[in-house]
Amino acid sequence: MDGHVLGRPHRSIYGLTLASDVSLPELPEARPGALPEVVIRRGKVPAVWEMTDPLNVRTFVDGTPEQLWLRVPGVLRMSVSSGSRITFELEGPEILDAARPFLLGSGLGALLMQRGLMVLHGNAITRAGSPDALICIGDSGAGKSTTALAMSRRGFAVLADDVCPICPEGWVQPGMAHVKLWDVTARHFGIDTASLVPLRTGDP
Repeated sequence: MDGHVLGRPHRSIYGLTLASDVSLPELPEARPGALPEVVIRRGKVPAVWEMTDPLNVRTFVDGTPEQLWLRVPGVLRMSVSSGSRITFELEGPEILDAARPFLLGSGLGALLMQRGLMVLHGNAITRAGSPDALICIGDSGAGKSTTALAMSRRGFAVLADDVCPICPEGWVQPGMAHVKLWDVTARHFGIDTASLVPLRTGDP
């Protein structure tokens, strides 16, 4: 396979080379000649869920150690299998931008666990030249990304946002070096949100 399998340049994240049939502009291009270890593509994902209780997690996620099914109502269904493939099906028209964060978040997080990594829901930061990293973990909205951004303005570098995989040797695998912020938080830091790509609408 060459560097343009599925018609797009391969991308790189968490030390892995990705081939995708959808654009992933958030990710850097992989080194020339790198063979894809992960494939992300659109396809049919059967509705395998039997639960309908909105308070039961198995209404939205189910699976085995080798395969996980995840549904985000009104956005997408996805199947993550064998640490190497993510297949997804959109649940509505014109919502690929809304689906992309779930592919790169929950989807890649599940895939990394299938590959034997410990995955934390947090942000990792480090100082240039330091072998050490600090990871901020917490519930959604607790301030992980806000903390990472504030530290980046004090000389720290962001290693990973939202999904922090830890390899068996104890090292953080670098991910996306940007953070996701609520609109009100971005304005607090003086960031012009008009130039940013919205990931979710209807929230502050």
